Amino acid sequence: MTQPTGQAVALAYDEVGSGPPLLILHGLLGQARNWASQAKLFGQHYRTLSVDLRNHGRSPWASGMTYEDMAADIAALAEAVGPPVRIVGHSMGGKVTMVVALKYPDLIEKAVVVDISPIRHEDSPFYGYLEAMLALDLESITRRGQADRLLADAIPNDAERAFLLLNLAAEAGKGLHWKPNLQELYDRLIDILDWPDHLFGYQNADPILFIAGGNSPYIQPSHKPAIARLFPNARYATIANAGHWVHAEQPQALFQTVADFLAD
Repeated sequence: MTQPTGQAVALAYDEVGSGPPLLILHGLLGQARNWASQAKLFGQHYRTLSVDLRNHGRSPWASGMTYEDMAADIAALAEAVGPPVRIVGHSMGGKVTMVVALKYPDLIEKAVVVDISPIRHEDSPFYGYLEAMLALDLESITRRGQADRLLADAIPNDAERAFLLLNLAAEAGKGLHWKPNLQELYDRLIDILDWPDHLFGYQNADPILFIAGGNSPYIQPSHKPAIARLFPNARYATIANAGHWVHAEQPQALFQTVADFLAD
């Protein structure tokens, strides 16, 4: 059942460790489990919650995917956990992190944005990904390997296809099903790729760390003026030999960079 727009969603999460609370927010078509290795490392020092954002993983399906919708969900979770929290957000989750920092600054101790900028992204492979996933006839297959072969033409990159197929689940008596709300994500992709101009009406002068993958285009020098309008004390770090999925490609380097900032 899909919840109506405007209501905060009670998000699912995996929890490990103890100490001050740290929330980890995944990107589009990601889920909490993608961050399990990082969460285990952070769990040595923090009560670490790897969150499934709305319409992803085990969290409820809900109408609306604006960043203010998702930020309200995280603000409600932060209140429940006990603020202030630390947040590490990747890609879509990084934009959510920025909006939480802008609209709910009292809930945050420190924030880290991984490989995303507050800009509108005009082109995205996710339209093609979601179209291919929605077109897959799950009633005609019984195994993930069959889905992999059927998606190969539309999504030829093996690593990208494997990442997307982590969203395919099997349930006894019900067969295969997609965990995320693919139709809602497709319908709201214009919001997910956006950074609304009215958000430049907010500013947070606290330190915030932006981490770029050295081989990724998502944080460019041309993006820094927009970042500075929102976060005049932003700091920057680059993880060498990493693309957009920094946490998967250079996990130890990402962990150490985030840990040093959080401890500073």
